[in-house]
Amino acid sequence: MFSSLTENGDIWSLPVDANLGKVTGQPQRVTKEQGAEYYPSVSLDGKTLAFVSHRDGNPDIWTKDLESGKETSTVGTPTVELHPAVSADGFRVAYLSLSQTQGGAIIGAIRVIPVTGGISKELCSSCSWPLDWSSDERRMVFNELHGNQLVSYLMDVPTAKKSHLLDHPSPQIDFSADGDWITFVVQPVPGIASPLGCRIFIAPYKSESIREEQWIPLSEVSTWDDKPRWSPDGNLIYFVSDRDGFACIWAQKLDPKTKRPREGAFAVYHSHESRCSIKNQGYGGLEISVARDKIVFSMVELTGNIWTANLKS
Repeated sequence: MFSSLTENGDIWSLPVDANLGKVTGQPQRVTKEQGAEYYPSVSLDGKTLAFVSHRDGNPDIWTKDLESGKETSTVGTPTVELHPAVSADGFRVAYLSLSQTQGGAIIGAIRVIPVTGGISKELCSSCSWPLDWSSDERRMVFNELHGNQLVSYLMDVPTAKKSHLLDHPSPQIDFSADGDWITFVVQPVPGIASPLGCRIFIAPYKSESIREEQWIPLSEVSTWDDKPRWSPDGNLIYFVSDRDGFACIWAQKLDPKTKRPREGAFAVYHSHESRCSIKNQGYGGLEISVARDKIVFSMVELTGNIWTANLKS
């Protein structure tokens, strides 16, 4: 006797009043293909979604008009495309393009393309994944992998000039809508993709590298708190946490001026099922993205059966 387990990853949408952290409806499955789909990124108005899909047998960038339901293969090449980041207006998407040199080395580049498809433009060669755009689309935060270590940078998009952003690298960085603040994650072992001990911080951003003494802690080290995202008005931080024993979506109220935490964090969406849950996604492809009227996130559905086989002695 043996078991057979099947997993299917999709993008889900949770209707919310994003400035209040109030759920206004039931979660809805946005993608329904059999191939794995993850890394969602939604525009601020909640109309345009970008994500990675394996439906054609290769990780490609797809976009979906959430009003009409139309899906578009925005980037579909033999190479690997990952980590889409939609601009606030929903017109462009940045992504990581991976290619292999003749010597077998894997190199990455950040490229930008209209969500409707067309010709992409390279913004940065030998770079890692894009994380977020500023609302005016003039700045982008991204990481580079130097050996085994991440380094977090800020790019001036019109000139492609980059500058060092954080003293401590972060795999997750998100701009506030006004561009004056960032939220980010600090891992206990920089550059190691592990949820253990992840902490969320907030810091003011002007134009220079952000020093550690400017960091405002949002969470304690006793839990895994990750994937921080701003509400549109900048007075809430949404994040994924295991503080109740599962991977659920939480929110933290902030002081409107200082951005320091107010009161305790509260649960927005509990994901406690074994069959279909955020935790099933695993750390690698897990992502959430916040628009004015919804939170989109990735979940994996697991189904299984028990089989028997009669064997000749």
